[in-house]
Amino acid sequence: MNSAAACYAGFWRRLGAWLLDIILAWSAFVCALLMWSGVTGHAEPWDAPATPTLVGSSALGFFILGRCLDAWLQGTPGKHLMGCLVIDAASRRKLRCRQSLWRGLALLLAALPAGLGIFRIGWNRYRQGLHDKLAGTLVIMEDEARKPLAELAART
Repeated sequence: MNSAAACYAGFWRRLGAWLLDIILAWSAFVCALLMWSGVTGHAEPWDAPATPTLVGSSALGFFILGRCLDAWLQGTPGKHLMGCLVIDAASRRKLRCRQSLWRGLALLLAALPAGLGIFRIGWNRYRQGLHDKLAGTLVIMEDEARKPLAELAART
């Protein structure tokens, strides 16, 4: 790995973070579904009449939670467990809420053409997916975030 790309989180690390987030979200969803089926009295959770509503509201809730975590804590639990932070590419600081929302919407766009916008992380110099490029964000390693801005700027 060359020194210019050393501080950026690569494709596999980010994929691992995403998988951890999916596992956490799925676990929370299954717990909510089981509780919901207990409240409604259905023996099979998937047969409950409100299950589509629960699925939709859970997906929306996880989307909003992910955007809030990216803006407030610089990443989701999966990113933090994998040692990654999401930052603004220009200022090298936390994302603004609007920027985080745009990044999330752009992620949906990046995933559409067979995930090519996401796979771009593997060959882009700054390890940016299409969603990162459109939102003006970078995903860096946490230990790199502690370095002075001048040292990081000298690498790019």
